[in-house]
Amino acid sequence: MVQILELFGGIGSPRCALRNIGIPVKSIDYVEIDEAAVRSYNAMFAKDLPYKTQTVVGYNLRPDILIHGSPCFTGDTLVLTKNGFREIKDVSVNEEVVSHDGLFHKVINVFNNGEKNIIKLKASNCHEIKTTSNHKFYVREKTYIHPFIDGKKTMKRKFSEPKWVEAKDLNKNYLVGTPINQNSIVPKWDGVECTRGRSKYIKNNLNMKDEGLWYLIGRFLGDGWTRTRKDRNNNVSSMIICTSKINGEDKLFEEKIPEWAHYVKVEDNTTYKYQFTNKELATFCNLFGKGAEGKYLPGFVFDMPINLVRKLIEGYVDSDGSCKKYTYSITSVNRKLLYGIGQLIVKAYNIPFQISKFKRQEFGCIEGRKIHQKDTYTIRWTLKCNRRMSIIEDGYLWSPITKIEHTENKETVYDIEVEEAHSYTANGCIVHNCQDMSVAGHQGTATRNGRTNHGAGAEEGSGTRSSLMWETINIIKQMGEWKPKYVIWENVKNVRSKYMVHNHDRYMEELSKLGYTSTYELLDAREFGIPQARERYFTVSCLKGKEFDFSDLIRTPMRNIHEFLEQKVDPVYEVTQPSILECIGASGIRRATVIDQYAYTITTRQDRTPAQVIDLHNGKYRYLTERECWRLMGYTDQDYEAAASVQQKRGRYRMALYKQAGNSICVPIFESMFRKILLGETA
Repeated sequence: MVQILELFGGIGSPRCALRNIGIPVKSIDYVEIDEAAVRSYNAMFAKDLPYKTQTVVGYNLRPDILIHGSPCFTGDTLVLTKNGFREIKDVSVNEEVVSHDGLFHKVINVFNNGEKNIIKLKASNCHEIKTTSNHKFYVREKTYIHPFIDGKKTMKRKFSEPKWVEAKDLNKNYLVGTPINQNSIVPKWDGVECTRGRSKYIKNNLNMKDEGLWYLIGRFLGDGWTRTRKDRNNNVSSMIICTSKINGEDKLFEEKIPEWAHYVKVEDNTTYKYQFTNKELATFCNLFGKGAEGKYLPGFVFDMPINLVRKLIEGYVDSDGSCKKYTYSITSVNRKLLYGIGQLIVKAYNIPFQISKFKRQEFGCIEGRKIHQKDTYTIRWTLKCNRRMSIIEDGYLWSPITKIEHTENKETVYDIEVEEAHSYTANGCIVHNCQDMSVAGHQGTATRNGRTNHGAGAEEGSGTRSSLMWETINIIKQMGEWKPKYVIWENVKNVRSKYMVHNHDRYMEELSKLGYTSTYELLDAREFGIPQARERYFTVSCLKGKEFDFSDLIRTPMRNIHEFLEQKVDPVYEVTQPSILECIGASGIRRATVIDQYAYTITTRQDRTPAQVIDLHNGKYRYLTERECWRLMGYTDQDYEAAASVQQKRGRYRMALYKQAGNSICVPIFESMFRKILLGETA
């Protein structure tokens, strides 16, 4: 009897493989967070004790073989760093990011975790966060109580203590946390090097405590730019700010320009341009970026005293904003800048803010000219409001979740590991390092300040790693003297890409410290009899043994794809969407490829591009059915029928079955591996 431990086991492809080659198998534990996948797994192996969705595995298990896959945030998620807001895909090791405690902590690892299914979350303080279902948010839960006051029944809100909750368990009763910067630090400025004749000197006249300076910076963020001079080696020479000719805006601006900021006013067709010939000021402005989409708030701005922050906001509102009674708003194409302004608003005025997105048509028209339009973002805040849905307490803004959408979409997701605090902000909301699973008895508990109290023996900190491969190593460590003889990890092709190869190499190094010898190989399902172009990396780690040799695995010729296709298919699978039909034969992302000798990689959706279709030879095409997708992953019809019996249709299809096939691992590849490992059968 072979004992296996399946981490993020999906629909149990290794267990099916062992069954198919006649090896008695016992799954001593199974970890999976997708409830639909768990239902299918239980239906396929009904004679055993049914499992529930879980992210915790027992620490006292003794598996012979441990198999795992890998389950974070999409690349455009904004993280607040010392360099301002940056997209998570651009954050690098040794950068410092804001954590739940409001302090900066060092990033010690970054991860590209491949394509994963995502959940879309919206809150009042962020237009959208796209994350995996198991990522934890720092939240408070809202309930209602009904006390009697003066004999009358009333209703009041009550909020729980802060806690960590996975995205899949969130709803509109939760409020997400945002740390409010409590620092009051005047920025340091070392001046700029200037030249007079042949001599050089440092010009350092800007007073960082001058409120007028920060008003100009706010105006620059809205309608300003710097100019360079070719006759001076393209060195920056001046800063220019624009104002409208309407409603006397130029006069209002002139009243707020500090006395030391000398300028020349130039009239244009629709604007006035104020040129400040001050190299030091222009150089300082360059710290805030260039262009409508390229400007941002450097990290030191968030630490500034409140009076300076308010002046910067005032300048930006005068330049790019509007005010109606006590409600202010700013609209911009610059998402990073508006999220930064939101952080300043809650610090300066101790009030919440809202950020929304407006999706514009691709083209518009201005004064008869056709222009390309970009989506815009709007931030709003109200200085006087009797009732607010958000709350501010103990240095945190708590913003209500307004929408949760469990999608079938897959996107490339990223994560970072943060030293000590193990948390960071995603689009302003506090999140934990992706905590895929932890060892029962050692996972610790979330405390009010967001830290985890670790139990004995959690050498690397239970639940602090942002990828399942690190959790696998933690689990093996917790097993003590007993270790599985083999550890098998399957992952997407880009695990060896330049962005992630360092993580894969480190994974194998850590296993080497535990006594394992690891080898890896890119395997294609077509080499194992399955007519599907599906390339995946497999890493096999052997305990106290020689390297696993992939070259003598039993490979079989690719079978005819017609053996996998159903003869009679319901017309519901015919392609009717014009958006798909027009892409048939096209190339690029928006394509629909006609299946010939083999299928292309099975994904979690068949009815969206890039798609693959079957030619019905009558001018019509159809999608692969759920059963065909399961067959093309190596599952039997009995497996499929068991799973189908516990899955409901969503619209025309059983979407969960498509998703489970797309997320699974090709069964015949496991069959070949287990034949070699357990039966000694090789090519």
